[in-house]
Amino acid sequence: MRCAQWARAEGVDPIGTAGCYDGYLLVERPLPWPRDVSDIVEAPPGVRVQAVVPEGEERRQFLYRRPGREWFSGFEGPGREVLVCGHGTRDVCCGSMGTALGNEVAGTLGDVRLWRTSHTGGHRFAPTAVILPEGTVWAYLDAASLRRVVRREGAPPVELYRGCTGLPSPAAQAVERVALAAVGWPLLDQPRRAVALGAGRVRLETRAGDAWEATVIEGRRMPVPVCGEPAETAPKSDPSWWWRYVPGTDRRSGGVGWTRLVELAPLL
Repeated sequence: MRCAQWARAEGVDPIGTAGCYDGYLLVERPLPWPRDVSDIVEAPPGVRVQAVVPEGEERRQFLYRRPGREWFSGFEGPGREVLVCGHGTRDVCCGSMGTALGNEVAGTLGDVRLWRTSHTGGHRFAPTAVILPEGTVWAYLDAASLRRVVRREGAPPVELYRGCTGLPSPAAQAVERVALAAVGWPLLDQPRRAVALGAGRVRLETRAGDAWEATVIEGRRMPVPVCGEPAETAPKSDPSWWWRYVPGTDRRSGGVGWTRLVELAPLL
């Protein structure tokens, strides 16, 4: 079974898997890409390198940087971009499913520039995408859900959310998903920060004065299988975050098949 099929069958929750970066460096580079593109160019510390398929003969680079250290509302960069992972030399699911998704939505995203990009992490969640400059990362996409995310239509599909790479930890990304469900798309334009309070407690604050505080508990670890190989032989595992949000309370609740919980209470 391919890794993306396995993750769907197991109901693996993608939250907290986005990674945490100070920026992105998009580097136009023809296929095929090496398995690891991190050393194809020297990037500033904390900036993730993403190879992208060139649009023409010129080989350009596009830098997105975090504008400050405390508050985050998006990276500074040249414009709005969608990076769909189609890195076939890294993972078959990304190479096939991601490339097919990119082809399907090409020309339908308006003024947003669409790239086929190298590994974004989380190949088991294919098709995956990174949206810039907001720095959000999404899993299990299809054409309809990707258009919905890019256009910010309807309620955010938080069950597909891997997190915002401008936040400092998986725990912060987990709490932000609750805030995103509560506030909707405008949250992504608000300056916000995550404050670690100790003993696993995290507060997500917006500059407008809203806040969500939670104790994030790491529970069961899930294998990260090599595509096409049995999950039992996976060389590593990752946590899988789950919670129930009960407004006005601080209640622990079992997850559907998971032991990982997040106790959540809105701050009034």
